[in-house]
Amino acid sequence: MGKRTTISDVAEKAQVSLGTVHRAIYGKPGVSDLVRQRILEIAHEMGYQPNRVASSLRKKPLNIVVAFPAPTEANRFFYGELWNGCKDCAELTLYHNCSIIEVPFEEDRVNSFAANMVKVLMQYQDAIDGILIGGKMLQEDIDLAATITQPPHRIPLIAVGENFENIDCLCSIQSDHVTDGRMAAELLCAQLEPGRDILIAAGDPLMWSNDINSEAFCSQVKEISPQRTIHVVKGAAEDTTVTSRVRACIEQNPTIGGMYSVNARGTLQLVDAVRALGLEGKIKIIGSDLYRESAQLLREGIIHYIIYKNPRNQARTGIQYMLDHLIWGTEPDTKDQRLTSLIVCRSNVDKYYTE
Repeated sequence: MGKRTTISDVAEKAQVSLGTVHRAIYGKPGVSDLVRQRILEIAHEMGYQPNRVASSLRKKPLNIVVAFPAPTEANRFFYGELWNGCKDCAELTLYHNCSIIEVPFEEDRVNSFAANMVKVLMQYQDAIDGILIGGKMLQEDIDLAATITQPPHRIPLIAVGENFENIDCLCSIQSDHVTDGRMAAELLCAQLEPGRDILIAAGDPLMWSNDINSEAFCSQVKEISPQRTIHVVKGAAEDTTVTSRVRACIEQNPTIGGMYSVNARGTLQLVDAVRALGLEGKIKIIGSDLYRESAQLLREGIIHYIIYKNPRNQARTGIQYMLDHLIWGTEPDTKDQRLTSLIVCRSNVDKYYTE
């Protein structure tokens, strides 16, 4: 059986929003006759069949919890874009009589995922229909999330940006971390002459995504250029010593000619280190993710490439999968959904990021 065509597929083919497709298919106002006809033709060609019966029978409002790290300080880059992706779905969720319950959390026991989620469960009791989670979690957070998916709650849960092995998720939606690391390694090795070392800001070793990405990067470098030395600097996003440790490593190893960061915050930490040493543009830097600061650094030639994981799209995809599951009863094609990252450079940055 082939993959079921979803409304997201129709929206992508028609190059319109999900809400526009909904209005066109279900005869709602706000769409011109010309656009409506074009969307209906595309939907027919793709074999999309809206389930009007299921849509008409469902009267109960849906409540979906979105729980990501609060988009403050070091978390404002990647996780800020996850939150923006959820906001992009406001029209779609409103159309489906769905409320998004935002539960931002911190890496502490007072405002952790577990502490905040217990309050939400008590407030809404049996009225939580689905949960999206992402970010670094404490063991008590993982334990609670694992419990929520089991009886008596049985709440479907989708992981975004990360993979949690001990949680029975409906699916996980993330970039292909192995490919991300291998792409960065290939790009960097192609830019460096023989004899130049490489430094990687490997991120938080407790984050599955960071660990897999850095392992793939190092493996690919050794495969392409086995003679190169790789210097590894680890540290969580909030670790204030990363910049100074990177700087010390460069000072002790002047043969370092290229650097890569597996995450967004580490990208700025690499830049801070080269600026402190007056080496802007002299050391090739490949960063992760696209936001105001990284886009500007790319335009200035301080960062040379960015592996763009598009967290905004990851969150939008998570919302759509959850709605498809709750409304139509569909299951994801696979539990491990890997979205393709892009390579962004100075010549195409404005196509992907504008102020």
